[in-house]
Amino acid sequence: MMFARLAKGLNPCAGAFALRTFKDANPGELTQSALDMQTGLYLDGDCGKLRGKGAAQIKLNQSAPVTEVQVTVNDTKATFYVDRRSGYTLIGRAFADKLGIRATGPEILTYGVSSLKSARLAVLDSLRVQTAVAGRVQVAVVGGLPQGIHGVLGRSFFWRFAVRATFDSITLAPR
Repeated sequence: MMFARLAKGLNPCAGAFALRTFKDANPGELTQSALDMQTGLYLDGDCGKLRGKGAAQIKLNQSAPVTEVQVTVNDTKATFYVDRRSGYTLIGRAFADKLGIRATGPEILTYGVSSLKSARLAVLDSLRVQTAVAGRVQVAVVGGLPQGIHGVLGRSFFWRFAVRATFDSITLAPR
């Protein structure tokens, strides 16, 4: 399957969790070899240590096209949008500079806030929403976020948790 071959080219944990996300959304669609690949990637990356701890319930704003959530990045409070379609959690360049976070590597394109954005990758020590906390979260550092918004909570945070989404909330629990 093409998706499994693409996932294998990612870092091991990103590949393993991309396969799990696909499997959760498409029950019965992965072959046994793709499931074996997911297990191998998970073990190769020692991905169990990246699981999130704690829980959160994010109330979705039904009267607006986006929902804002208060987060703590490392030890700094911030306001993020919630976008489960964004592959990476995004942080604004100015906020990254304020925190002393250095984005490195080649420039990539990533999706967030309903558009493609040019970014470089970095890793946060910790990201917390209510009592849900994940360490070593890979983020894409981007420009062009709306005034007062420090980032976008995306899949690189959500995959650390068991996620249950309803019309009016997203619930995060430990896996």
